[in-house]
Amino acid sequence: QLLTFFLVALVPASLLGACTSPGGGGTEPTAVSGGGAGGGGEQTPPTSTPSTTSNITNYTSLSAALRDRGLSPFPAGSANVAFMSIAGIKAKVGSEFLYVFEYREDASATADAEKIQPDGTVAGDTTAWKAVPHFYRSNRVIVIYDGTDANLLSTLSEVMGPPFAEGQ
Repeated sequence: QLLTFFLVALVPASLLGACTSPGGGGTEPTAVSGGGAGGGGEQTPPTSTPSTTSNITNYTSLSAALRDRGLSPFPAGSANVAFMSIAGIKAKVGSEFLYVFEYREDASATADAEKIQPDGTVAGDTTAWKAVPHFYRSNRVIVIYDGTDANLLSTLSEVMGPPFAEGQ
């Protein structure tokens, strides 16, 4: 496990998107006709605009911050979300998946973040999420988590700042 950490830390983030885990696993959100956010339960509304105050600046720093808090993320393929302008990294954390988008320029991250409304919707998008999507931003990194794991949600808020958008 320690060796894995060092390998992740030494591999440039641009190459991690091409990595896959043995056996794959999990599903990415997919576009479907008439899709919606789905999910249920009461959600706390987003409390801020996209964050730029966190120390998370790339996949490696996000991975390290999650590991420091007892989670074990690892790259599990590429993340392709229709409304994002770049491909990201699909990261497995326990049985959950994060979609991590690392931009070269802050302006590009801002442009993609501005597409996402506070309620997690994107004009013209029909992505079918497996659960309520949560959108986080720190510097040039946007993370999408469409799950309900309370520990992971809390940890993401701790390391990335509060979500800038959440589905209903």
